[in-house]
Amino acid sequence: RVNFSDMLLEQQDIDPVISSSAGDFIFPVVHLGFWLYKADRFYGVSMRQLNKQTVQGIDKGELINHWTFAYGKSIKVSDDFFFKPAFKMNYVARSKPSLEGQAILSYKETIAFGLGARSGMGVSGLLKVGVGRFLTFAYAYDLTLNKMRYDGGATHELVLGINACGGSEGSYQHCAAYD
Repeated sequence: RVNFSDMLLEQQDIDPVISSSAGDFIFPVVHLGFWLYKADRFYGVSMRQLNKQTVQGIDKGELINHWTFAYGKSIKVSDDFFFKPAFKMNYVARSKPSLEGQAILSYKETIAFGLGARSGMGVSGLLKVGVGRFLTFAYAYDLTLNKMRYDGGATHELVLGINACGGSEGSYQHCAAYD
């Protein structure tokens, strides 16, 4: 293992082994966020890299703040269907903000299908299925549309959600373990 922090390199990108070890740093980072939940909507603000750590051995190796602002709403379409739009803005200093949006159509809070988009970067689709009172399975497919698609392409994501409080069939229940 290469101790990258003890090296002084004139050109930091000459050897892929050395430059890839830059991701091996372990040091404390502090994140802070506040979320407000109401019966039919949520608001959120969070900041990552609150303590702005510096990375020794890398020019301008300071971790900068990442701000996130989020809003979502649940709109009852009928007794069985809910429409759930959500929006998020991410901001990192010295870069333009990125916007994200998604729209989910939920049937009895048990099955949901959704579409999402990231400002000029990609689109996604998701499917969520609730199984019993305690489990949720979800699948998401993300298609990258910008130049990063040449190196990374699309991604698949599988999620297993566990609700410690269970709740009643087909409806959400607040859970003291998470509230």
